Amino acid sequence: MSEDRRSSLQHAAADLRRTFDQSFAEPPPGEVAPAEGFLAVQVGGDAYALRLREVVGLFKERRVIPLPSPQPGLLGIAGFRGSVVPVYDLRSLLGYRQAEESPRWLVLTSPSDLVGLAFDAFEGQVSARREDVAAASHGVARAYVSQAVRGSGLVRPIVDVASVVEAIKSRAREGPQRSADR
Repeated sequence: MSEDRRSSLQHAAADLRRTFDQSFAEPPPGEVAPAEGFLAVQVGGDAYALRLREVVGLFKERRVIPLPSPQPGLLGIAGFRGSVVPVYDLRSLLGYRQAEESPRWLVLTSPSDLVGLAFDAFEGQVSARREDVAAASHGVARAYVSQAVRGSGLVRPIVDVASVVEAIKSRAREGPQRSADR
């Protein structure tokens, strides 16, 4: 091996050692902002998002047994993992007209307040940084929507699942009192 080649290789090895050693001397890069997960869904022909942390399951074409009820949006009941769960139409709860077709998809909410929320279409999962979540604009504000998530060139209003469930529970508590008053 020529002297120039040997010198060049020694130089390259020394540079690699220095770079390697220096990587341990420098502080680690800053923490990456945590991402939040969302389900991208369609309700009444519009794009929405549901926070993953607010749901415990996603189901397609689950059989729902219809029940007659004065409760707005109640489609009926369905069985999940040994439990009978009320299933509500998210379209109706968000103020859309009731569609002729039953929604094909539904999510189950938290185990402490197990409720099914049915919607038209599931489009996928979206991950967003904290800065991609902001107050919903006036054009997309609806009941149970106060924030929106930006991603893939689309702004999706975020349905506050917890407030939807709270409203359902509140209506259920009021139901028997209204009947007794008549």
